[in-house]
Amino acid sequence: MLATMPDQRSSGTSWRRELAAALRDKRAKLGVVGLGYVGLPMLVSIVRAGFRGVGVDLDQTRVDALAQGRSYISDVPYEVLADIRSRLRVSTRGSALRGCDVVLICVPTPLWPQAAGRLSRCRIRTIGRGSCT
Repeated sequence: MLATMPDQRSSGTSWRRELAAALRDKRAKLGVVGLGYVGLPMLVSIVRAGFRGVGVDLDQTRVDALAQGRSYISDVPYEVLADIRSRLRVSTRGSALRGCDVVLICVPTPLWPQAAGRLSRCRIRTIGRGSCT
């Protein structure tokens, strides 16, 4: 959808309108980083709603299970996963998110100072005020 990322200083709204239209028309490609008890149900909901979905997780065991149609989350029954499996792409590589119009980050967040390193693998690029990809 968006051929290039909008300039951070861009005040224009054309990319916002384009993204809104792609979301409304379900042409947008959505990605989810972290396929745990929040991310996997989110990705399943995205695909069931008619969007193209890409999931990324560092855990190869999770990616392999999903590729084989096996769910490891009780909120995602096997039948639901089997129904959407052909429309679902999962990977351990961040490059799988290229081409995504929206990426949702569903990774554990630190609740105490000792756990502050958990977000170290996330790189966020802001676009305009209050939004990021």
